Amino acid sequence: MFDIFDLENVTLPKTKDMKQLTAHDFNNIVVGNGWKETRSYRILDHGGLDSVDYWKNRDGGAPENHEFKSDKVITYYWDSSAPALTHRERQYSYDENENLITFDGFTAMRVIHWKTNELKVVKRAAVTYDDKEKELKNVFLYVTLKRMTTEELENVRNTYQ
Repeated sequence: MFDIFDLENVTLPKTKDMKQLTAHDFNNIVVGNGWKETRSYRILDHGGLDSVDYWKNRDGGAPENHEFKSDKVITYYWDSSAPALTHRERQYSYDENENLITFDGFTAMRVIHWKTNELKVVKRAAVTYDDKEKELKNVFLYVTLKRMTTEELENVRNTYQ
């Protein structure tokens, strides 16, 4: 499904059938809305997807929600070190040639497919140590983001202080 990717440079995977999201469409569809992670599957070394949701029965992390405003993105997440539901504001940019979203200049996610109410993205979730290979490896996820309703977004804003 996914092309082999470069772990050294943290290049997010692409697919051969990636659907371009123009800057115009990004601004019309993504900006001004909240987006919640509904499914997240680990991308395996051979490019396929794990069959179990990455966050199922996992301690020390959780899916993220994002609200894109015209000048910033707010990420709502579980901070296991606090422990608390919290949020973080950052600047973002969008590169339509690569379908790439950066937060504060760092690669955040690549849009693979999109509809007006759904984004399929690839993002880096973690770094793990591979005992067999004796090296660090990035954990990439194929994530479905659903556009939140106005009520859902308001609830997220009120919950993630």
